[in-house]
Amino acid sequence: MTSHASLDYPFDAPGSTFREQMRDLPYPAYPFEGHALLSRIFTPAFYSFSLSPIPVLLFSLAYYLTSHTANHLHSAPPTDWTKPTAAAKNGGGGGGGHLRAKLLRWIILAHNALLAIYSAATFFLMAPPVLDLFFQGWRAAGSEGLTLALCSMPTNDPYLGRWAYIFYLSKYYEVIDSLILYLKGKQIGHLQSYHHAGALICMWIAVRYQSQPVWVFCVFNSFVHTFMYSYYFCSAMRWPFPRALKRNLTTMQILQIASGTLLTNVYLLVRVQPARVLTALTRSQVSTLLPASIFAARHPAPSQFFSGLVRSDPGSLSTSAEKAMLLGHYAAQRALTRSSESCLQSKGAEMALHVNTMYMTVSARASKLRIPVQHNCLLCLALFEVLLWLTGLLAVPHLYPSQPLLMLFAHFFMRSYLKPKPRENGIVSGKAVTRAGEAGQKAARQIERSDVPSK
Repeated sequence: MTSHASLDYPFDAPGSTFREQMRDLPYPAYPFEGHALLSRIFTPAFYSFSLSPIPVLLFSLAYYLTSHTANHLHSAPPTDWTKPTAAAKNGGGGGGGHLRAKLLRWIILAHNALLAIYSAATFFLMAPPVLDLFFQGWRAAGSEGLTLALCSMPTNDPYLGRWAYIFYLSKYYEVIDSLILYLKGKQIGHLQSYHHAGALICMWIAVRYQSQPVWVFCVFNSFVHTFMYSYYFCSAMRWPFPRALKRNLTTMQILQIASGTLLTNVYLLVRVQPARVLTALTRSQVSTLLPASIFAARHPAPSQFFSGLVRSDPGSLSTSAEKAMLLGHYAAQRALTRSSESCLQSKGAEMALHVNTMYMTVSARASKLRIPVQHNCLLCLALFEVLLWLTGLLAVPHLYPSQPLLMLFAHFFMRSYLKPKPRENGIVSGKAVTRAGEAGQKAARQIERSDVPSK
């Protein structure tokens, strides 16, 4: 009986072990070739080093331990270094403290502005090509073409790949949020440190193993961060911010977590039918926003999965008919390979998906303090099952190890945010509503950043 743990993927060598699949899959093609500026900033040597496991694992562990150690180094009472000392306020000998506080506030402002601008740029660079690929598939072959587009998301191409890679690097920079909390005399919460360390590891695995669902994390997260850091900046500058957006920031963060987790796991469930849509796709005359560089990309060598793709000069692919052939070429290659119906392309890509599901499930669990003990046991068992599956020790036919995690995630999410609050005489208590709203906002702030820097 064939187990899920032994299924082959197009990028994996036939009959290889889990360790060999993780070790032998080449890095994504260097995405900055020919780019005058970015190729100098992100050299091939740095690119290879940043995708190796040692730097990301050491950095995540060091950050997590340092953030918790820093909580014990606060003075009593904690000092807010972004505010002038009492002596400086009274005109005493605290001029240096006043200058230091002013400088820190401006640095925090620049930090928020930089992340807001960068997040917006990432969203507008990645979202249009992603949506356009779905549009091509739908116009050409309906729901089956849409499925093929979902499974052929070219996140390892130079165009989308470079922005996904830089987005991964930005997760290193985002730990400065914790430094800001420390400088303001605040505690660095366990959930926040877990969030930053976990997001970094999830992005590394997704980029390293060319997981198609990485676009979900990049697009959804950059969209929410655009508004979140814009709000932080406007609040610090005491500028007006749309009230509707301000009130719904927490809801946006919650929806990002829930929808992103469910959408990425769709990749485990759907199956591609390339032969049924090939003819329709190759006849498509759909206009496209996809840049020409995508159609001349170099892809990993294992199994020659993309060996038949067009190798034309990027400048020659100018018409919509030529660009619409991308999915047709992809479908032709999928029809000729083993595991042609598999949506994912490698065991590493599937591992990235399971790790992300674990990360989101534990986040949902950690955001609430009152979870029954039996649910903690179920979570531990589900995590243990995933670890056994990843090491190849678990071989359960037709079972995906993220299924119990998804059920736990759905339970935690509904219990935390959707379960009706206690009623008093058939009417929801006003205090209960207030406490529920405050709890939800507190949990979301812990996930991102629990304080807005003051001017």
